[in-house]
Amino acid sequence: MKPLSAQQLKNARTILRQGGVVVLPSESSYGLFTPIRSAAGIKRILVLKGRRDTKFTLVASSLAQVQKFFPAARSK
Repeated sequence: MKPLSAQQLKNARTILRQGGVVVLPSESSYGLFTPIRSAAGIKRILVLKGRRDTKFTLVASSLAQVQKFFPAARSK
């Protein structure tokens, strides 16, 4: 996949800071992303995916980042 340009990253950052939803590529697919505290963004993803459940994959850069939102998370 072609890397995102600086302008595309800037646009994505702006949308995310406003609580919106962005589509970003990974190595093998695309993902829908929104800030964890954006209720509107989470609802938008559910609508886009046509889902009612609220099971999501959390993407974080470290365990410490996860623990900010889920204090009980721990390493094995």
